[in-house]
Amino acid sequence: MGVTTDRNLERPASADRDDRSITELVAELSGHLGRLARAEIRLALAELRYKATRAKRGGGMLGFAGVLGLLGAATLMAGAVLGLATMFSAWLAALLVGLAAVLLAGLLALVARFQLRRLGPLVPEWTAISVREDIDALRRAAHR
Repeated sequence: MGVTTDRNLERPASADRDDRSITELVAELSGHLGRLARAEIRLALAELRYKATRAKRGGGMLGFAGVLGLLGAATLMAGAVLGLATMFSAWLAALLVGLAAVLLAGLLALVARFQLRRLGPLVPEWTAISVREDIDALRRAAHR
């Protein structure tokens, strides 16, 4: 009885796991990889939801600002045309105000383009990093 107890005490806890067949180990690995893939998909979806929410808020605000800006600009342009019409003929006043509006619109389009480029790609970057780390960890584990 003492010999059996001593052997059991000397065996490391992981020795039971070493007795499993390759089929069992592959099945366990398959289960782990499936759970890992599902976790990465959940991470990607969460990241895309986060980015979509940010883009949606920004787009909504930009649209509302555009409508208000259009109404305000139309009112200001009408006032500018009426004001310039006291010094020039009405057609020349309208032409000058229209030209200024087109130039301002071009400038605003350049600024908006810069802002949209700062948003970056809509791909799930955090998930891509996490997947790379998982692959590196699997490679390191396979080489042991």
